Amino acid sequence: MVEPVESDWREERRLPVAAVFLVVLLAACGSSSPSDMDKTKQMVREKFPGVNQISTEELAKWLADPSRPAPVILDARTAKEFEISRIAGARNVPKGTTAEAAMGAAAKDAPVVVYCSVGYRSSQFAENLQKAGYTKVWNLEVSIFDWGKE
Repeated sequence: MVEPVESDWREERRLPVAAVFLVVLLAACGSSSPSDMDKTKQMVREKFPGVNQISTEELAKWLADPSRPAPVILDARTAKEFEISRIAGARNVPKGTTAEAAMGAAAKDAPVVVYCSVGYRSSQFAENLQKAGYTKVWNLEVSIFDWGKE
């Protein structure tokens, strides 16, 4: 579920950001052909071959399963993108955030799922987490647009 962000969208300073997000969301979810999404998935997998990928369906099942420990969910988008929408419970880790700052006191073997708009920034951050010694790291494949759509 995409967590609604409490704000007054009538505030003049927020309208441009909301309008841009809506256009991007509609473009990503409504008009992209499956082959475009397949190309994006392929590009991300080729660029980050060592990063585990998790589908939106797999993550939804995981979050619904009380017998599994909940993952730390990290949003690798900008603070402005995070203000507009996010997966419930996610922490924002914009560019420049270190793995240690993002994870706080979490153990190196804590499960972590990272997402962004299409999977590139999140895969990059997932790779950084792995380099920092975190062992159970996944990228949400195709990311928040598919999550919101599904």
